[in-house]
Amino acid sequence: MIELLVVIAIIAILAAMLLPALARAKAKATQTACLNNLKQLQLCWLMYPDENADVLPLNPKNSAANAWILGSMANANDTTNTHLLESGQLFPFNKSTGIYRCPADNRTDNRNSPGISFRVRSYAMNCYMSGEDVGATHYSLTGYHVNKKTSDITAPRPAAVFVFTEEAEFSIDDGHFGFTPDGVPGQGPEDVWLNVPGQWHRGATFSYADGHALFRKWVDGSTLKMSVNPGGTDASTDHADLRFIQNALAAKK
Repeated sequence: MIELLVVIAIIAILAAMLLPALARAKAKATQTACLNNLKQLQLCWLMYPDENADVLPLNPKNSAANAWILGSMANANDTTNTHLLESGQLFPFNKSTGIYRCPADNRTDNRNSPGISFRVRSYAMNCYMSGEDVGATHYSLTGYHVNKKTSDITAPRPAAVFVFTEEAEFSIDDGHFGFTPDGVPGQGPEDVWLNVPGQWHRGATFSYADGHALFRKWVDGSTLKMSVNPGGTDASTDHADLRFIQNALAAKK
């Protein structure tokens, strides 16, 4: 009996040591899968202007037709409807609906009752990519422009401006990631979150206009505490996470 108890104790100790490592490995695997999805989606975005006279995929707010994606992930009827993905402008370039969703996106969105725990799409597109000049419409900032063609993407250069990112479950709706530049120099600074990026990796994945993708771990604890959309005034002292997005957001005229 004593020997059996010793064996059980050893097994319990080993399990306690191994389970956190397994959890970390699983989290890393889903993070890598998410990065891969955004690389595939980014490739579709790059292929679209090649066949459309350099014009970028459309990214309107509340997209109902003729856009990179249709539907709203805040609408329960849309969250399981893969036809909304198949009707988007990017689908002909990769006919896998799986690339539109991060495998770690399983948190419940409680904006509606009952809450929504599954979404066919986890990603949204930078509003300055054929969308809306949110800095101008929301904060009267001047000097920024919306990119309509790939030739418009000059500052930041393609390797420094993001196209897609994960969007938090309580923030995602249409395919338009609304955000404002900081306005600096000469305006602002606008230290405010509008749409909120993903949090389930304790960071978020971004794809860029040159085709690469990367993972950004959030360094400010306040970024992980946001739970409403819009995110509101940034609570951090250095605004590191906020500035990371703003610096890769919009082109100056």
